[in-house]
Amino acid sequence: AIQLADDLRALGVGANDIVMIHASMRRVGPVEGGAASVIEAVRAAVGPGGTLLMVLSAAENEPFDALRSPVDVADMGILAEVFRTYPGVSVNDHPADRFAALGPLASSLLEPTPLHDYHGPGSVLERLTERGGKVLRLGANTDTVTLTHYAEYLADVPNKVRVRRRYVRADTGEVWIESLDDNEGI
Repeated sequence: AIQLADDLRALGVGANDIVMIHASMRRVGPVEGGAASVIEAVRAAVGPGGTLLMVLSAAENEPFDALRSPVDVADMGILAEVFRTYPGVSVNDHPADRFAALGPLASSLLEPTPLHDYHGPGSVLERLTERGGKVLRLGANTDTVTLTHYAEYLADVPNKVRVRRRYVRADTGEVWIESLDDNEGI
């Protein structure tokens, strides 16, 4: 983890940074200590004043519980699931836009999250941008930068594609959420 932290610093990850991580542990390759060591390396690179952020989607069409629903590992990767359960991590309560954060800015990044248009104004992504956050891609596919959804809200494009999706919450049942199309694009 020490070497990886040094490598991250060389890439520009610095003290007190806010870093949104997108990672593929398969592409990163074997790391002593596994996914937890990657989290520890990024924490070491940002120091105690830095904050880590990750997207934690959940399996669709299953009852959603922000704290208990596991990450859809096939879609988001094992690092996201390990991060979800990592000590001290905070998780927001949004079935379509679940994020987790660790660090001094965790709660101010995560809440509030608008029910509809959850990647637009008032979103986690807007707060990440306003605070000068960085995106760290560790072997992740190029189409996995969630921050581009916020750019879609800002783009002056006519007739943006909107969708309405059904989610099931474990506590309150069915909820319909409307947003720009974050699966196929606007």
